[in-house]
Amino acid sequence: MIKKRRPARTQILVLLPWLILALGFGMTYVLWQNARQDAMRALEAEFRLWVNKIADRIEYRLDDYVHILRGVVGLFDASEVVTRQEFHHYVEALRLGERYPGIQGIGFSLFIPSGQKTAHIAAIRQEGFPNYTIHPEGERAFYTAVVYLEPFSGRNLHAFGDDMSSEPVRWAAATRARDEGKAALSGKVILQQETAAGIQPGFLLFVPVYRHDDVPLTTIEVRRAKLIGWVYSLLRMDDFMDSILRSFDFNELWSNLNIEIYDGVDLLPDTRLFMLHPVTTAITANPAFWAVQRFLFWGHPWSLQITSTARFEAKLLSEKAILLAVTGSISSLLLALLVKVLTSSQQRIAAVLQQTARINQQLSERERDLLWAQRTAQLGSWSYDLLTQQPAWSEGMFRVWGLDPNRGTPAYDAHREFIHPEDWPRFNEAVQAAVEQGEPYRLDLRIRRPDGEERSIIMICTPHLDEQGHVVKLSGTNQDITDRKRLEAALREQAIRDPLTGLFNRRYLDETLPRELHRCRRNGEPLTVAMLDLDYFKKFNDDYGHEAGDTVLRAVGGLLQRFLRSDDLACRYGGEELVLILPGATLSTAQGRMEELRQAVMQLHLQHRDNELPAITVSIGLAMAEPEETDACALLSRADAALYQAKEQGRNRIIVANGV
Repeated sequence: MIKKRRPARTQILVLLPWLILALGFGMTYVLWQNARQDAMRALEAEFRLWVNKIADRIEYRLDDYVHILRGVVGLFDASEVVTRQEFHHYVEALRLGERYPGIQGIGFSLFIPSGQKTAHIAAIRQEGFPNYTIHPEGERAFYTAVVYLEPFSGRNLHAFGDDMSSEPVRWAAATRARDEGKAALSGKVILQQETAAGIQPGFLLFVPVYRHDDVPLTTIEVRRAKLIGWVYSLLRMDDFMDSILRSFDFNELWSNLNIEIYDGVDLLPDTRLFMLHPVTTAITANPAFWAVQRFLFWGHPWSLQITSTARFEAKLLSEKAILLAVTGSISSLLLALLVKVLTSSQQRIAAVLQQTARINQQLSERERDLLWAQRTAQLGSWSYDLLTQQPAWSEGMFRVWGLDPNRGTPAYDAHREFIHPEDWPRFNEAVQAAVEQGEPYRLDLRIRRPDGEERSIIMICTPHLDEQGHVVKLSGTNQDITDRKRLEAALREQAIRDPLTGLFNRRYLDETLPRELHRCRRNGEPLTVAMLDLDYFKKFNDDYGHEAGDTVLRAVGGLLQRFLRSDDLACRYGGEELVLILPGATLSTAQGRMEELRQAVMQLHLQHRDNELPAITVSIGLAMAEPEETDACALLSRADAALYQAKEQGRNRIIVANGV
């Protein structure tokens, strides 16, 4: 039996509802994807902000601990002999548990030639420690016995008399500190203080102590010959990180991120120092956000790995994306159903009319929902009929452009009055391409509302063609993205600014100084770097408290922002150290300006809680880049060396570095 083929018109009517449904779902999917990408970008910015904050906190905390050790070294430098009682009182005054959480203790390890071992042990035993000895046992060319360690109780007693030169990881850091004359961080160790229960990975910070006489410590040989020993601090990694992470909203951080720290550059289980979530915790197998940052802390590398958790990534399902998906799907289904009803047989006309009434009511409700969604998203829709030359705007369009709906939809030429003059050519060109060639467009433009406020919007246009392929209509949306752009700018500003002083942070300095070196070298301009250090700031904090110290840092930061030229850059390098980048300034010019700054710092009138604070002074080291210099670290090192000389020569002065 041969079946009759349906007429082409009937086939089209049968397929039409399905085509409309497919088109509706397609447009819904595109809008949903756009909303999801917006959420992804916002989450990525939030994730990067977390990463930068955590990295900065770790770096600043380690710098603070080095400043503590330098203060203990100052105790040795200021005394012929530091007794056990003096060491105890000094460290006790630091209030480590209250002010510097994470430090297990501060100790002093004495360098002992082999010929002095017997006399050394006898002397310590005479102090009231009859069982004292250097361990581990054995004959060696020299020993490095821990003789002072505070708090001198509990776990710390296990380290009394320990020879750190017998353990490779500790000794590598100690020798680096001795030979370079500066702080050194050790690799991953298990501290002598660890017992069978609650063992944590640990690390040590060393600062060398030398005998001071007329011979400068300029060579490795001299530094080795004048070595007395090392002041060091020992830290348990879990306690150290807990003190840092507790400075954030810990519950939010725990649920959003997993943080891992590795000793060195290899991310291996054996090198892991810290992991926020236990290994047994369910962690996202393939996180959407992942970052690894590598640092060189006092001569030793660490790797910081941060990944997102499932809870953090769940934010991708934003309310806007869900609303678009639900509204678009329902609207597509309803529209397809309406077409299906209208193409049904005439025998069901009455039923179709009733169904249409119900559908119209539902469409009105959905239209209200869509209008609400447009208001929430600061979105407006529009259309333009090329045949009648009649524009049509939704309510949201008038809100986006700041226009009064009662005055009607503006003509095309009226847009020139509101669109930023620099953006008008792009807009006009895109509109002509859409009308003449049927090219859709998506533009990011600036507009000026009648009240004078400048806003940023995204314009989307879709041309509509007739059967002959001619453009007969344009339609699209305008969305106000000003708030989103401001948020992105604010997040960027937070990432590069020091919150206390308002100056740029060290991360921004590391990004900017190489770029400024390249620019000045290309243009044949001089560039000078100044490194500043507030004199006796540690003692100032001890005498007046850290809040008063913060008041001083804020005041100096404000002074620098007023003092510098528009091309200059001021950065907080760490603690009380500041760095100034002075493009176009020669050494003589910079020295004159720094002298004015030094005088201005001394004349600052500082108050804290209605109390007058004493005047402060600043030491400054200057270094100018060589014509072909490209190494920003070397330039900073010269400025730092000059600063060190300024402090050695009595502080409150300016020292210019010698050449490269």
